[in-house]
Amino acid sequence: MIKGIYTGSFDPLTLGHVDIIVRASKLFDLTIGVATNPSKKPLFHQSQRVVQIIETFKDLSLNVKVREVNGLLAKYCAENDIKVVVRGLRNSVDFEYEFGMAHVNSGLGDLETIFLPAQGAQTHVSSSVVRQLAQLGADYTPYVPKVIQKALHEVFAND
Repeated sequence: MIKGIYTGSFDPLTLGHVDIIVRASKLFDLTIGVATNPSKKPLFHQSQRVVQIIETFKDLSLNVKVREVNGLLAKYCAENDIKVVVRGLRNSVDFEYEFGMAHVNSGLGDLETIFLPAQGAQTHVSSSVVRQLAQLGADYTPYVPKVIQKALHEVFAND
């Protein structure tokens, strides 16, 4: 099977991410690459996010592995014989950004990018929105897996 990678900060993992992971795992030998974004202050440490994702999928027999990915994605893919980058799209704004990144990744390595559209109620949910809901004491539970609900509750329960 062709190796693919779905990267993101997953801070936190949302049900939109879960949907993309489940669908992509049917198409590729999938690595979930937990990355850091130097322009953002993460809510959860990278290693915590890896554990959260592993816990989320532990009872499902999916074709996935979870890894920390640091540095240039094209370099990581070359070192791990990954040929396809999977990206989820919620809207046209995501498309504009991801389309540009697809061209950059293609220029840096022998990489193809596959876009999977978000489905249903997840089309307007982002990790940023979930963090804001949790921070403000609003109900974020419809948008994240149980593992993430517990982790968010632990962070914001005392606020």
